[in-house]
Amino acid sequence: MNMDEKELLQHYEEEIKEYQADQKNMKKMLGAIGGSSHARKEKWISIFFIIAMVGTFGMGYLVPGFSKYLSIEIGVLLVSVKVLMLMHQQQKMQHFQFWILNSIEWKITSLEKKQAKLQQALKEVEGKEAKILDILEREP
Repeated sequence: MNMDEKELLQHYEEEIKEYQADQKNMKKMLGAIGGSSHARKEKWISIFFIIAMVGTFGMGYLVPGFSKYLSIEIGVLLVSVKVLMLMHQQQKMQHFQFWILNSIEWKITSLEKKQAKLQQALKEVEGKEAKILDILEREP
């Protein structure tokens, strides 16, 4: 194995480590935003709100002395709280999508810079190759 192959192998190993680190960060981010554990939590919260709303609406009609208007107001309050929770969850998801798009844009910009450097290096090599061919053609 020559030196270039060792350097290339080392470069690929570094890229794999960087990819794995990015993957771990992504998993942490997904967990913080609303991964599988949060999905279960949200499901139970939704079930609680449905039961609480049905219970408060029902109490106004089934429990004597409990005001129907009060039960409706409590039910509307619970619906409002659930809507606010959904809005907050949507805002977190939009922030996460923005973060993803921003990181993709940063990576694309980085790749464009690398591509420009490679094109410049290729042009330099082609120029040197043309000069060498000219010199070789002149020699008898």
